[in-house]
Amino acid sequence: MNLRMTFTFGLNTICTALMVVLPLLADTSKQDNKLALYNLTLFVSAVYGTSTAFLQVTLYGIAGPVADLTTSLMVGVGLSSLLTNFVRIILHLLSSHYLTEAFVFFGLATLFGLFCTILSFKFLASSENKAYK
Repeated sequence: MNLRMTFTFGLNTICTALMVVLPLLADTSKQDNKLALYNLTLFVSAVYGTSTAFLQVTLYGIAGPVADLTTSLMVGVGLSSLLTNFVRIILHLLSSHYLTEAFVFFGLATLFGLFCTILSFKFLASSENKAYK
């Protein structure tokens, strides 16, 4: 579970960054490359969705047996939804340029994904949580 959880967080982080870069490359590329980049974007979306499914299975598998962990997971899910919308509202109020908003939003999402990858590795590697590996 340690490898699967950390790997899926890392994969989601990479996919988040690619979801910004690939459409921008498609806008600036020649017509021949646009279809390939569009298909690659769809593939990255499918990988991201599959990775998210594995991540959810892993997280609920770890948190399920322990009530405190389940509660923490559910609070985290709720807070992340609120925080995501709050960041989008703030960005929309501060900038009227959608491309800048997208860069900042997905940049923050990528950094947060990297942070979650590191935290998941530290959580599962700690001696206190050896039972959840």
